[in-house]
Amino acid sequence: MEKIYRHFKGGYYRFITEVTNSETQEKEVVYQALYGERKVWNRPADMFYGKVNVDGVEIDRFTEVVGVPVLFKKTNENAVMPSKAYDDDFCYDCYAVSEKEIAPNVWKYGLGFALQIENRNKPVDISRCFTFRPRSSVYKTGMILSNCEGTVDDSYTGEISAVFYHVMPNMPRYKVGDKIVQFHLETSDNIMFVETDELNKTERGDNGYGSSDKNGMVL
Repeated sequence: MEKIYRHFKGGYYRFITEVTNSETQEKEVVYQALYGERKVWNRPADMFYGKVNVDGVEIDRFTEVVGVPVLFKKTNENAVMPSKAYDDDFCYDCYAVSEKEIAPNVWKYGLGFALQIENRNKPVDISRCFTFRPRSSVYKTGMILSNCEGTVDDSYTGEISAVFYHVMPNMPRYKVGDKIVQFHLETSDNIMFVETDELNKTERGDNGYGSSDKNGMVL
């Protein structure tokens, strides 16, 4: 499995390889930024693996991050990174950042982000996908997720949203800021989120299913 490192000032990088400089015979580390133009860097190994002094404290210049690297792209400035209530939870909770009644008692909630599994230079790993489902507390709202469980392919790069039927209008519905769905990978691996401005391009892009939905994947 590839290695992802976080720089002590922030920013995530993919380890590519170690090489020997033909002139100095010193080992160098080749690594690539997971943001911006994804620049590739060559740095002496002792510098890459070394420490820096920050306010009198010695810390690692780069720290390896454990988990499946998942790119997290905000499509709404108010988007909240998915989170777990407990470390051993299987699913990550997601918050609504927008809402729209698209038909009587039918509500579309935007999550404000797009996701993609970072898999070397291949943006798509067909053995994995994101599965979204209702939270157990949904019974308090009188709402049901329109398709019970939604599968978002890793090749989809648009905003993820969820449509709920408010089948019991006398009960309170979800509002912006609420946790509305939870998701997991079809694997038991932990996830390491890497915030980015852009996702890798795929043939599918942001084309969701259904001709009536042009603004993102609807669960």
